[in-house]
Amino acid sequence: MWVNPVHALGQIFGGAASYASEGHESITFFNGAIYASGISDWRFYPVSYLWRTTLPVLIGLILLVITSIWRGRFPATPEQRLTALHLALFAVLFTIFMTSGAKKFDRYILPVFAPLDILAGLGLVTFLKLNLLRAPGGEPTKTAAFRWARPSSFALLATALLFQTFSAQQVFPYYFNYYNPLLGGASRAPQVMMIGWGEGLDQAARYLNAQPDAAKLKVASWYPDGPFSYLFVGETSLKDLPISAEDLPKADYLVLYTHQWQRQLPSQGFLANFKNITPEKIVTIGNLEYARIYRLR
Repeated sequence: MWVNPVHALGQIFGGAASYASEGHESITFFNGAIYASGISDWRFYPVSYLWRTTLPVLIGLILLVITSIWRGRFPATPEQRLTALHLALFAVLFTIFMTSGAKKFDRYILPVFAPLDILAGLGLVTFLKLNLLRAPGGEPTKTAAFRWARPSSFALLATALLFQTFSAQQVFPYYFNYYNPLLGGASRAPQVMMIGWGEGLDQAARYLNAQPDAAKLKVASWYPDGPFSYLFVGETSLKDLPISAEDLPKADYLVLYTHQWQRQLPSQGFLANFKNITPEKIVTIGNLEYARIYRLR
């Protein structure tokens, strides 16, 4: 950037434009279908968000809509309303903008999560504030319902926070393994979402490290350069696709990854060789299969 700013900026904007217009260079998967040149389904990001969000957030967003419609008793300041409008516009417009591109992955929609979480929090708080409103005369109502309103409101907010914490704890330390249980959770997700960004390959590497003479082993793996090779003490095949059939005799082990089966990569014929072969090891995280290890010798 310091030496040649025009060239550097040209690379940034040119690369962004090509990524958006040309789609992913490899096959992708969504909602049971395989896409060879970018995902054209407009539902991709709304569906991805629903799969990745949590129940308290969805409830908060619904309550925000309800309290916004209920204008007569909406307990929010003009500044809060304006901020909520800006956050909502950002989330909607960003999603529309990203949907216009051919290259789609669920991580590209990450910027909308924080604004929508804030809106969900506002929805929960404003809805619960309705329980704490004062009577028209300015004095708190002296009913039993009012006396219970404050502790019950705090209890509901605490429950929402505990639910969020529990959801994160359930998938620790592989947070990408979280899928909304309302939609079916991890057992249903592989039928809709492309599963796996390298998680599980660390366990595959550690398993192979425990084999005799591990430092002398040659392993062909998906996502080799980083998620696998960083941890494996032997030799890793540093290729994006594991390999043609001609390469296999050179390797001691082969590690196949979950979305290779979803996307049929590197080819249907290649994967067909392993359909009826029992792997030496299957790596699972939260009952979801991530990697299969095959001994080739």
